[in-house]
Amino acid sequence: MSNEGGRGSIICCVMLPESWRRGLGADMRWAVGDWSLGNEKETKAGNYRSIMWTNFHAFVPVEKYVGPPEHLYVLFFRAAAYG
Repeated sequence: MSNEGGRGSIICCVMLPESWRRGLGADMRWAVGDWSLGNEKETKAGNYRSIMWTNFHAFVPVEKYVGPPEHLYVLFFRAAAYG
């Protein structure tokens, strides 16, 4: 997603078993960059070293499905702390 957020993105690939089972989950890892302190000239040139990144991790349950899975959708909601 862009640094502005609010858009979708597609990432390949995820492997899920053909049949759902109890306790099935996805190990999600992502990073969020603080662009407010970034050097605009550098980032426009493709140098993102001035962006401070925070890494996150969550294990989320996969809802029950029937038949072979085709897609896995993950939604990120705005945290209350960000208003």
